[in-house]
This record gives sequence, C-alpha cells and structure tokens, in this order.
Amino acid sequence: MSSMTPSPRSVTDIDVKRYEETGLLFPLQVLEPAEVERFRKAAEETDRALREATPSVAPGERPVQMEGECHLNFEWAYSLCTHPAILDVVEKIIGPDILVHSSTLFFKRPGKRFVSWHQDSNYWELSQPRLVSAWVALSDSTVENGCLRVQPGTHLTLLEHLEVHHEDNMLGTGNTVKAGHDESKGTTRICSMARMPTDRRAPESGTPSVISRPT
Repeated sequence: MSSMTPSPRSVTDIDVKRYEETGLLFPLQVLEPAEVERFRKAAEETDRALREATPSVAPGERPVQMEGECHLNFEWAYSLCTHPAILDVVEKIIGPDILVHSSTLFFKRPGKRFVSWHQDSNYWELSQPRLVSAWVALSDSTVENGCLRVQPGTHLTLLEHLEVHHEDNMLGTGNTVKAGHDESKGTTRICSMARMPTDRRAPESGTPSVISRPT
C-alpha cells in the first residue's frame, strides 16, 4: 500500500462545513493495513466466484462489470459497510440514524472501461438528500489505474442526464450528465486505505485503467 496513507483522525466541524460546501471529504483512513488485506482478499474471492457463476455473454449483451448489494449476502461486505470507523464519520455528517442504502463493488481492470460522469441522485430519487456515499479503496487509487474523479460544489444542483450506452461504460444504466458538462473542473482523488464520503449529488466519473491493479 502507498506510503501516502493518512493518519487516523476524527472529523471536525470544519471538515463537515467543507463537506457541505464542496460535497466531498477526503482522505480519511478508516482501515488498518491488516483489515485492508482481509477485505480485499474477500472482495477478490467474491468477484471471482460471481464471475465463474455468470453464464457466457451472448452476442450484443453486456458482461457483469460491477457487483451490487453484496452486504446483503456476504458477511465480509456487511462488516465493511458497518465498520465503526466508517459509521463514526457518517454519523458526524448525517446523524446517528443510519441505514445502508446500497453497496457496489467496482473492479476496474486494465483496458478501455470507464465510468461516465453522473450523479447518483439522478436515479436514486430520494425525497431528502440525507445520504452520503462512502467510497472505500482496497488498493491504491491513482491516475494510472483509473481513480475516481469528482467536481466539488456541483452537489448543490441536480443536473440533467441522458442514457448514453457504451460497451465500455461500467454503468449499465448509461447515466451520463448532459453535454455541456465541463470535465476540466473534475478533481482527481488519489487514495490508499482511505474512506471518503461524498454527497449524493456531486458528479463523479472514473477514467480508463492502464495498469494491472484493480481499484
């Protein structure tokens, strides 16, 4: 793991204010190295088992590119979603009444696959924005292996989306922010063994991976 891993710390009121203004807060270390290794091993074993159990893809169909709701079926995923260090940060932002809305595993292997610019809130359709996304890196996340990108401050506006399907897009829905979105304002988030909550409305994307480390 990277030597850039930050030291554990508590979330302050200043952090929360910055989160409210920008829609993101990072980096925050929530896992010890042994925990990272354990969760990553479990995630890789789950991914391998699911891929082996998936029928061959017929011509014109999309292969499985991400795995959802693992916390409902796998003990390791439930333990990660309810990890005390993660819940402590979430509680500081939205309060103690916490429910796991969903979970998704992304394995970005070398190649052309990407995640289009999108806002999760576009398809969640929640009545109130009392939700944060906890993005947990189980391997180093760098520019070279297609790290996550976010545009600070855009969580305050619900942007118009289109369904733009592409065989390399890891979002099966094809949700993409409508043309006119300025990608140059995207912030690259590089992390290792870190967990970062992001506002449900902040547009995010992922670039193609050019090296052999999954993220």
